Amino acid sequence: MVVKIDYEHVVKLVNMWYVSIKKRDIEEAITLRKEIKNSFNDMEENQDVLLYFSLVDSRYNMMLEEYKKTSEILKSLEKTDIEKKTDDMIQYYYYFFSGVHAFYEKKYIQAINFYMIAETKLHKIPDKVEIAEFHYQLAIVFYRIDQHLLSLNHAIKANELFKEDTAYVERTITSKMVIAANKLDLFQYEDSERHYKEALKMAIQNDKPFTIGLVYRNLGLNYARRNLLSKAQETFEKALSIQEHYDSIIGIKTMFDLSYTFYKKGLKEDARKLYETGNLKAINQNESEHIAKFNLIYAMYEEYNLNQIIESLDALKKQKLWAEVAELTLDVARYFKKRKDIQNEALFFEKAHEARDNNLKIMEEIK
Repeated sequence: MVVKIDYEHVVKLVNMWYVSIKKRDIEEAITLRKEIKNSFNDMEENQDVLLYFSLVDSRYNMMLEEYKKTSEILKSLEKTDIEKKTDDMIQYYYYFFSGVHAFYEKKYIQAINFYMIAETKLHKIPDKVEIAEFHYQLAIVFYRIDQHLLSLNHAIKANELFKEDTAYVERTITSKMVIAANKLDLFQYEDSERHYKEALKMAIQNDKPFTIGLVYRNLGLNYARRNLLSKAQETFEKALSIQEHYDSIIGIKTMFDLSYTFYKKGLKEDARKLYETGNLKAINQNESEHIAKFNLIYAMYEEYNLNQIIESLDALKKQKLWAEVAELTLDVARYFKKRKDIQNEALFFEKAHEARDNNLKIMEEIK
């Protein structure tokens, strides 16, 4: 006679699995997933547990940067069934993970709208760490649409909650980085650098290579923004020297930043080599944002191709990446200023203002 496993035991395993995902403990997450899958054969039938597993599995695949699998899982779950046949906890995770997935697809307004629905269920989640995670995800999405005070508010809340639990040191570090990023965009350069260096110290002390790479990348952005190009170069290179960072999608972004830095320093051969590597990785990953960005800098520094510059910026506009469009268009205007091309300088300064106006209007799309 086969003894059925109590479904509540499996729920505890799924809870442990989700904790390992939030801590970014990949080895433990892989092991727990296998254990849970094996438990299903002997588990008492319970559809809510299977739904909960599917939702956490979507988050697991996001951690592994398997976004296509995440999309397939979420699409397989019928929204009407979630709302009619499940409790508040399952509904919270459905909308929250849908928001996280939308963020990774760079559909920022869609992500925020999902988070707003999830927030109506948040009172049913007693876990402080989960509340911290909610604030963290809101912080990073508001940052991407230049809502810096909102982002900073959520990042500070997330950081305060995460640092109460030493098991979540990685999230404590990354939420501190979001604080630093907002300080940078609010022109508080030294304060931003201080936060990044504190985050870097924590990451090194706790031996978190992926996060170390992430901090180096963001510290490099601080230096690049201040036109400290040699420091930016050194810091981007440190990020890419870490294999976990180099192999990730974020590594593609760092390759772009370092290639751009090389071009600005007049190191065209180094810039070109990194452009070729980074652009190929972006194409292989279908990373449309950075395909457009690589095309842009190549058009500026290798071809002096006005049509390609405009086409690349238009590709970013189609993705509604208005903050990036505004910053890069301003860079293009300065580029033409250096070349004493007054007509194009004026044109792109005007286009930069238009992009900033569009970015300000983005909040009107939030329901």
